[in-house]
Amino acid sequence: MEAKPATSARRGLSVTQYLMALLKWLAHLVAFVVLLLYSVKIVPRYIMFFEDQDALLPPVTIAVINFSNWMVSYWYLLGLGFLLVDGFVLLALELQRRAWIRSAWFTGVLLAVLMAIGWMTFVLEVPWI
Repeated sequence: MEAKPATSARRGLSVTQYLMALLKWLAHLVAFVVLLLYSVKIVPRYIMFFEDQDALLPPVTIAVINFSNWMVSYWYLLGLGFLLVDGFVLLALELQRRAWIRSAWFTGVLLAVLMAIGWMTFVLEVPWI
């Protein structure tokens, strides 16, 4: 009697799926680095300007300044957590059969980072150079 091949073999990732996950992770990495540079380099310049003005700042501007101060002090914690969790989720989602879940995560993370940058730009009225 001949043995039947296993039809429900464990499904792994192909090289193409690994590459797609890597490209998505790199896109998220670039977006995170832009947010980090924005928070660490641009916002502190505006903080000095606001301190010279001695003006009462709105709560939203204070929130951006507090976020920037936190990013300056603890950027490595947010970066490490973001990159590890995001990389794990992207690899795990490549195993899913539903493409809309992968697309929703990829797009959602990019939109969240871009919205944070846009929010800081709007609040601080940073001119685009």
